[in-house]
Amino acid sequence: MSETDSHPRVENEQSSDHPRAEIEQYLEQYNVERIFQTLVAKVIENRPQNVVSFLLDQLNELFMSELIEDGNKSDENEDVDVVGATTHKPRPRQRRGAVSGPTRTKDDDEETKTREKVPKSDEQMQMIDKALMRNCLSSFLDAEQRQEVAEYMHMVEAAEDEVIIRQGEFGDTFYILESGECEIFVAKKSEETTAEDSESELDPDAEEMPEPAAGQPADFGTMVYRPVPGDSFGELALMYAAPRAATIVAKTPCRLWAIEGHMYQAMVQDTVKERRSKYEGFLGQVPVLSNLTPSERSTISDALVSVEYGEGDVIIREGEVGDAFYFIERGTVEVSRTMDGEAQVLAQLEENNFFGEAALISQQPRNATVTAVTAVKCVSLDRSSFYRLLGPIQNIITRKCF
Repeated sequence: MSETDSHPRVENEQSSDHPRAEIEQYLEQYNVERIFQTLVAKVIENRPQNVVSFLLDQLNELFMSELIEDGNKSDENEDVDVVGATTHKPRPRQRRGAVSGPTRTKDDDEETKTREKVPKSDEQMQMIDKALMRNCLSSFLDAEQRQEVAEYMHMVEAAEDEVIIRQGEFGDTFYILESGECEIFVAKKSEETTAEDSESELDPDAEEMPEPAAGQPADFGTMVYRPVPGDSFGELALMYAAPRAATIVAKTPCRLWAIEGHMYQAMVQDTVKERRSKYEGFLGQVPVLSNLTPSERSTISDALVSVEYGEGDVIIREGEVGDAFYFIERGTVEVSRTMDGEAQVLAQLEENNFFGEAALISQQPRNATVTAVTAVKCVSLDRSSFYRLLGPIQNIITRKCF
């Protein structure tokens, strides 16, 4: 997409009501282009069958996150978008150039197939896992998926004063700092440099840093942040083919864990496909959902949410009003009901079983208690989400199939 295509098309330089400059000012002030770029990235990442309902969910999440951020306006700490740093109120940005998803080549696919896992200590795996959980582009992964990404990350060592990322250059690698000190610099042609202009921000208008002349010290711009071990940066390379928006330099020898965008993309896409297929199989087992069409099953499978419980946790409780149903992906649960004043065990359910489906039909109290016997991983869908996606379930139950 060219820059001229990045905003709604205006046929004449000035319309009858709104001059072009006014329209562009509005788009920039409210980050309209950035919002659409984020939504497109989410669609590419998840590949939902029902794009409209998926986008509605994403917009709702965005709205809620802005409400939370508005509630934190009193926090005056400057930030950077390097994950691990604090956050601050967004400001209007300059117009950004077009971006596109990273292009995978045959060589990339071959490398993905042949890449081997890199041995790591338990401490290193935990550090990487925490960094992935904090990062917006990997936080949607569950524990098993984060572990897979962590296992394939490889070590990169940077010498003192070595440039890890250079502003203006196209990058394809995401990094997590394990040890050492580095600094993030941003060079801007105009406007005050703030921490928001760090590498994690997509900013193709940032000034590209030239190579210094022989014998001359490099001028990378204004230093905006010093990452600490456990911080991550370069995550936009996982989704976009876009210029780096900052320069990151090793102040001391550094050790970093890294993964390339095409490798991450392949893992995420495979995960999404496998998960959708598995969840559609789950849905096919539920009698009240037997009339769902393949398209509807796909829509619901994209809306299922992964939840985990520890041994002894009560997942649903007898007598409480239910609002969600569950599939067991891993572990064992115990179903019990109070009879003659005592809890009686009715059954134990394991992987691929489901419970709580009556909550999709009505708001009646639960007729049994379900407790985790072991650590349990489930996927869940609540009644309001089902209604928003497909309407009242009664219409589906009574539907005639031909």
